[in-house]
Amino acid sequence: MARVARVKAQGKEGFYFITCRAAGLEGECPFDVKPFRRKLLGMIQRYSSAYFCKVYALTIMGNHWHGVFSFEALREVDREELRRRAEILYPDGPLHDRLSQWTTQEWESFRDRLFDLSELMRNIQGSYALWYNKRTHHRGHLWGERFHSSLLLSHGSLLLAMIYTELNSIRAGLVLRPELYEYATLFLREAGLDGWLEPLESLLGGDPREALREYKTSVYHLGSGPQAEGKRAISDKIFEAARKEGFSSSGALLKRLGFLSKGVVLGSREAVQEVVDLYRAKGIYTRRRNPIPQLGGALYTLTEERTPSEKAGEKRGKS
Repeated sequence: MARVARVKAQGKEGFYFITCRAAGLEGECPFDVKPFRRKLLGMIQRYSSAYFCKVYALTIMGNHWHGVFSFEALREVDREELRRRAEILYPDGPLHDRLSQWTTQEWESFRDRLFDLSELMRNIQGSYALWYNKRTHHRGHLWGERFHSSLLLSHGSLLLAMIYTELNSIRAGLVLRPELYEYATLFLREAGLDGWLEPLESLLGGDPREALREYKTSVYHLGSGPQAEGKRAISDKIFEAARKEGFSSSGALLKRLGFLSKGVVLGSREAVQEVVDLYRAKGIYTRRRNPIPQLGGALYTLTEERTPSEKAGEKRGKS
């Protein structure tokens, strides 16, 4: 049984939590140089502006990055708009020179690309790998595996994925406050560098200042708590100072959430059950009949089907 095919929204807007990891041994951090992270951030900004997508959250770490994106449903687009977006992707070179010669069929194929998450990731990962390999004389694959994506089926799962992304630097112990990490979207929003990001008020309502405050409250709520051994958190001292500023709830989202990095959909029980039933009816998923509860049943997931080699390895490990 093959892995479950990447789940994408059909005929409607889709929201995704994305993980991209670099190749290499555990502990190797090929992006742990400021110019490298800046370049990757710039490429994500550039390519996302060409696609019919929105960026909600983003964090670039030393050996991986997380993002929360949405894609519009496929629709008709006029030629002028398509040409403008093609100029972003192909600012010069042979492809740019051929734009005026594209056929109707080529323009339609190009339009379809602009609504596809996989095509966006191909641009980002491929272009960055070429730049990185040339800059460092690296040989071989930069990215360790295909990117992972989870389809987010509810407002709660979208907000959870955003906050989890913002707290990456806290879990890694890189900064004391998440808004101090300059390769994440909370820093960009605080610094007024968020013109290319989806406005928080579109998700949370209110004016921009109120929306940012509500968002930071949620980030602090889920990023602070007891300092458990081996885990990182927003420290009690920092949290107490933030509490006086109005961030008054405490909680914990301090450990890595495997269901985000291994799941393929995340949302309410009913929404995930629909996906489970659909994939079982198509014969491409046999692992479970029911969604898996997470966070005490606040959300539910569907996990990937294991490949034959993974199942064999699991049996060997138990023998």
